[in-house]
Amino acid sequence: MYSVNPKPASRIGSQHSAHARLLPDRADVVIAIMCVAIGLANTFWSRHNGLLTGLPIGAAAVGGLVGALVALRRTFPCAVAIVVSLAHLLTFTPTAFAVMMYTLGNLYRRHRAVLAAVMAAGTSIHITTIMVNVSEPEARSIFYTLAFVVGPVALGAAAGLRRDLTESLRNEAEHLQKEQQLTAEHACSAERARIAREMHDVVSHRVSHIVLSAGALEVTAQQNPELVVEQARRIRTYGQQALSDLRDILGLLHAARRSDTAPRAPQPTLHDLPALIESARKSGQVPILLNLPDEEELDALPDAQQRAVYRVVQESLTNALKHAPGAPIAISIVLTRYNITIDVINEAPQRIAYTEVPGSGKGLLGLTERVRLLGGVFAADHLTDGGFRTHTVIPTAIASSSQCRG
Repeated sequence: MYSVNPKPASRIGSQHSAHARLLPDRADVVIAIMCVAIGLANTFWSRHNGLLTGLPIGAAAVGGLVGALVALRRTFPCAVAIVVSLAHLLTFTPTAFAVMMYTLGNLYRRHRAVLAAVMAAGTSIHITTIMVNVSEPEARSIFYTLAFVVGPVALGAAAGLRRDLTESLRNEAEHLQKEQQLTAEHACSAERARIAREMHDVVSHRVSHIVLSAGALEVTAQQNPELVVEQARRIRTYGQQALSDLRDILGLLHAARRSDTAPRAPQPTLHDLPALIESARKSGQVPILLNLPDEEELDALPDAQQRAVYRVVQESLTNALKHAPGAPIAISIVLTRYNITIDVINEAPQRIAYTEVPGSGKGLLGLTERVRLLGGVFAADHLTDGGFRTHTVIPTAIASSSQCRG
């Protein structure tokens, strides 16, 4: 038995494409038919047919063959041009000759030396043909040379350059469209990251308070009934606040889909820090020391810096309450002309957590990215005494403007 190995699909496809390149297109076929018709008509209409004058059948055969070869002008341009030029010396075939001059000008439009050589060779061949057909060449021979050699070469080169320019503009438009698409995707990714940070900062803080309060409630349920009622009230309050924050964020998402100019929910500022500290103090039942600059200095900070400071303090408190329950916390915010520095330090945990609060591990990473976008630096590390410290430095508007001027 003999086995026949089928040809790979890629090889078959390449063969089909090669055959397709060898076949002339419809435009070339139409041009070839026109050249054949004009060549045959010129053979019987003109009294001079070059070296084949007096041999109308031979001149007609050469004219028809030359016209048919024009169909292959894109497949074998140099070979067809040479054959047409030699035939132009034998018998007067100006149409096919002009078409091949146009083809060579279009093909070698970017090569000036080749274009000059084509013009020189075409001019020599055409003048020789005129001298063979006309006993006394006149001044109009120069016009014929321009019409059948220089003009077609120049038109072919111009058409090719125009096509190159159109293709270049099309590619540039596609490139710009891709860049715009990438920019839009990057903007969407940045917006999703911002919303994710907001959701983490808000929901994680509220839910951590709920879990901690629930743990305290479980421990003190049988010891202090009054504390049970207070802790239950706090859980309800924190749950309501978490739901409200989620509604605000989800409302922002729906509004952003409807309109890019939709108003956003109110964002926290440094004036909301005392309420945040008081909520954390009650939830964790820990002493929290807060050192803030004057209100006038805080009001001078841009909104972006105020939100970043608030989120840094919020996430630092959440981590302290989760990982160091009962440990005192010290918060220091120092504002200078060039930057604002935030230090949040908690001592070593004084008791075991009532309930372990799961964490995503993305809170500190989110703070690092948030601060980095404002040109600042965020660092978090353990202290030798078992405590924990977050240190943040964010440039102020004064510092940013002075750097721009420099």
